[in-house]
Order: sequence, then C-alpha cells, then structure tokens
Amino acid sequence: MTTRAQMRTTIRNELNDAGGTPLWPDAQLNEWLVEGLRDIGRQLGLEKAQTIATVAGQASYGLASDVVQVARVEHPAGYFRVPRAFASGDVSPEAILDLDPRVKPLELLYDVFGGSLVLSPAPSASGESIVVRYQGAYAEPSADSSVLDLPSRDEDALLFYVCGRAMQWIGADEAKRQRFERQRGADPGSLRREYDRDYRAVIRERRGRVATRRLVVR
Repeated sequence: MTTRAQMRTTIRNELNDAGGTPLWPDAQLNEWLVEGLRDIGRQLGLEKAQTIATVAGQASYGLASDVVQVARVEHPAGYFRVPRAFASGDVSPEAILDLDPRVKPLELLYDVFGGSLVLSPAPSASGESIVVRYQGAYAEPSADSSVLDLPSRDEDALLFYVCGRAMQWIGADEAKRQRFERQRGADPGSLRREYDRDYRAVIRERRGRVATRRLVVR
C-alpha cells in the first residue's frame, strides 16, 4: 500500500523536483493530495455498505460520515426503497402524496437530508436491518506514514491531478514574478492542460469498467 510520503515522492519525480531545494513545499503537495482525493471521491468513490438497526416509528437515521452518494437502500429485507426528495425534510407520506400524485400510497421511499437517511413510511418494528450501499469518500491522510486507501489502479489519477495543480500554481507564479523559464520550452499552462486530460481519461476509463445493474423494485 502507498503512503502519503511515497505518493509525494512519485509526484516529485514526475515534476522533476526531487533534487536540491524543492520548488513545491511538502505542505503544498499534501494539500493538493487531499484535494485530489476529494475530487476522485466525488467522481468514483469507494463502494461501501452500512447496516442500521431500525427503531419503530423512527424515520430518520444517521449515515456514515464518509457518504458521498447513496446508491441503494434495502428495507425491509428484500425490498428496495425508491429515492424521492421530500419537501424540506418532511417525512409525512401524506405530504409527499400532496406534492407528487405520481407516488403510489404503498411505495417504500427514502431521502437523504442533512446527513441522515429519511424513510417513508417509517419502520413499524425495531431491530430490523436497513442496508445502505453508498459511494464513500477516501480517507484524507494526516501524516506521511498514512496509507492511502485509494486503489493502486487509481493512483495515476491522483498523480495527474496533483501535477496539474502544480502547473496551475507555477503558471500563476510566472504571471506574478516571471520565475518560470519559458526559454527552456516548458509552458506551465500547456502542461497543466495535458495533466488535466490525462486525469479525465483515467476517470472515464474507470467509470467505463463499472458494470451497470438493473434495479428491480419489489
């Protein structure tokens, strides 16, 4: 598994910034690593699941802190709830029906509101399982020894993201201080666009590998 320090070394090698006094401080690269993990999390994310025990009559349940997007909610067992945005978090079935007459009275619905999963109708029994499958965020490393939970196949995307940010930074610095040496044929704006294209290509490829599934509501 790759640590933050190892990933930063890979980035410096790509940027030809591994010898002498570095152009980009560790703190900057660390910040861009976190930015990249957040962006990749929004684009791809980790496939995770959370099981929550029901409380009779309770409609709202706290979700895991790393939830980016809920993919599926199973409750009761074998039944998949239909996503439906409630009005201002209102969980009353009557309120939903008044707003959208297309919703069937007996449909099992869910919404995500304020970091919580909201079910309508609320569970009628305690101790049942609510199984939530979701797209989760990547953990943000806090130390050089922190191991990235990013799959190794996606590390190239993180590399391209951080290098693109580095080129964006140096381009802005060039505009302010004329420090970048254009006479050597290095154009930070052009390099930044190349890294961005490489990053988007990895994201598209990874999305293409995800098998689509048909969800049958019973």
